[in-house]
Amino acid sequence: MRTILMRTIFRKILRQLCVLTIIILCVSLYSIHKVSAQTTQVDTSNNTATDFEPGIGDPSIPFTSKFPQIKEELVTEITPEIPKPGDTVTITTNLYGDINLNTTLITWRINGVVELRGIGKKDFTFIMGDSGKLTTVDFEAFPTNAPLITKSFQFAPVDVDILWQANTYTPPFYKGKALFTPESNVTFIALPNIIIGGKRVDPSEVVYNWKVDRTVDGENSGFGKSSYDFTGDIILKPTLVQAEVYAASNPAFKGMNGFQISHIFPQALMYEDSPVYGILFNKALRNQYTAKSDEVELSLIPFFFSTDGKNAGVTYKWNLNTAALAIPEYQNSAIFRRKDDKKGSASVTVTIGNPSKILQKATAGLDLLFNEKRSTFGQ
Repeated sequence: MRTILMRTIFRKILRQLCVLTIIILCVSLYSIHKVSAQTTQVDTSNNTATDFEPGIGDPSIPFTSKFPQIKEELVTEITPEIPKPGDTVTITTNLYGDINLNTTLITWRINGVVELRGIGKKDFTFIMGDSGKLTTVDFEAFPTNAPLITKSFQFAPVDVDILWQANTYTPPFYKGKALFTPESNVTFIALPNIIIGGKRVDPSEVVYNWKVDRTVDGENSGFGKSSYDFTGDIILKPTLVQAEVYAASNPAFKGMNGFQISHIFPQALMYEDSPVYGILFNKALRNQYTAKSDEVELSLIPFFFSTDGKNAGVTYKWNLNTAALAIPEYQNSAIFRRKDDKKGSASVTVTIGNPSKILQKATAGLDLLFNEKRSTFGQ
């Protein structure tokens, strides 16, 4: 009986422990669920556009600001690259990615005024304004699956004058221009006319990009570099030298001009050197010349050689009837005298060259006649 009683008591205690354990587990699960619910609760009653994560979900932010890669993939081409006043300018756009501009509504504005609007209007053509007048062109695309895509262009064309001077020799009182010859040096000067706010920009405050055959010479370009020295090559071809300029204070004020320079070959002309009047530059001697006395001095004058003077950096080779005369190479003149009482003539030729410039060479010659008595040839 005692054993049976003990078993009964043990069973009651065990049942109470089980009930208590179940109650504790239920209470614990309820507490965990309540805490979890509190940490995940979000109040959506006051959501606005500003509650979106910046640059991702806010529809008021342009698409190109949310995704910079889209803006980078918008490829534009301007023709001509640097327009001049009055030029016909074409802007072409293309977008690489998921957005198809051919099916997108596009608007083009000039200074805020709509000039073109339609589906797939990727190209826009307009006439550039006057020199110094700022023109703003705005591009807007309205894709159906993304917000607005925009790009702005600013143009302020300026006039640029190009002056050039070949650093080649011309004689005193020569009325013409020194010309460019093979391997010679030329100096170009750009004169921009940039006016901003009614005030002309000083040329020293302008950036100059010098180009040779459309390739930028970065070493000789930059701020305030308004002059450019160019030396010709031994390869004889026309060369295009351009100056692209823009105001350092506002790069939209931009212009470009250029000059295609072609070479001529150096020349040499022969003159009489009068003992009274000096070299008679008023009349070049060609083909045939009759001496007016028993003695005549002839001088050869170079044109367009890379030299500082007629006797510097060049050599002369005198010939009489194909025979070389014993005259120093630096001497550009020679004296001829009558040798006997007979009339006669002789061929005089002179070759001038620049030892440091193999393509700078010229030859001049004439037939020298003596008609008077007691005339002789000699030196």
